[in-house]
Amino acid sequence: MKDTYRKKEGFLTSSDIRNIREKYGISQSDLCMLLGWGGKTITRYESHQVQDKAHDTILKKIDQDLEWFLSLLNDAKDNISSEAYRKYLETATTLYEEDQGLSRLCLRRRKIF
Repeated sequence: MKDTYRKKEGFLTSSDIRNIREKYGISQSDLCMLLGWGGKTITRYESHQVQDKAHDTILKKIDQDLEWFLSLLNDAKDNISSEAYRKYLETATTLYEEDQGLSRLCLRRRKIF
């Protein structure tokens, strides 16, 4: 029922939020740390609480902006374990490189056609 409301309001659903975390391979608590939110905020959004518009906007931005995620990760590296930092950095870097590769490929195709 809450996801129905979220869709109606144009907010991310609980599944969408979970998918963002899974995309980066980041835990709920570490994502909260990166964003400067309370430790259980993401847990609540993924389970029962509807996020406010400001938090929804931030979650959408982190989903769409790999560079911003990498910047936040760099800023938070002293607050998360070095193992988790390396894991998240590797995942985000791979996503970024894939995205840049696709962007270059699309640009090349546009020049050809």
